[in-house]
Amino acid sequence: MSQRILPKRILPKRILPKRILIVAVLVAELVSVSATFAAVPADGNGLEQRYGMLVSEDIYPQATPRETIRSIIDAVENANARYVLAHLVSPRHVDKRLGGDQRAFEKLVSGISPSKSRQLTARLEKHIARGQWRISSRIASSEVDGAPRITLERVGKRWFMHNVPLADERLAAKR
Repeated sequence: MSQRILPKRILPKRILPKRILIVAVLVAELVSVSATFAAVPADGNGLEQRYGMLVSEDIYPQATPRETIRSIIDAVENANARYVLAHLVSPRHVDKRLGGDQRAFEKLVSGISPSKSRQLTARLEKHIARGQWRISSRIASSEVDGAPRITLERVGKRWFMHNVPLADERLAAKR
């Protein structure tokens, strides 16, 4: 009579289905995460997903300062303030104010009124139509009569608008 060293079944029947389910869920999660990263442009700056929003450069392009301003106008008109704050406004300024807090982000988004949105788009439209632009490799600014000056900064391949205009390019270079 031979004696078995290992039991025929290592796991009891009731544990095996749970383990299979856990492995299946983990595989599904990995496939989902892989698909998400495959769909995101590899800009390498860590800004592809912010505050739960994936970047959509095909819908809201940011290759030039004017494209970014046009994208802000389009996003505001489409009632997509979440995207504006997550991907079109300077990440440094948003993160400084919110500290990466999702609740604070949602509160900020909910505080944007339709009248503020209309005022913003009207001012930005003036910059698109009549703005006098100064564009360097990292900083762009536009001035137009009847509207506050706007400043944008390039991070990686994308341009972001600042909430507060930078004093000048030397100040931006220190950042």
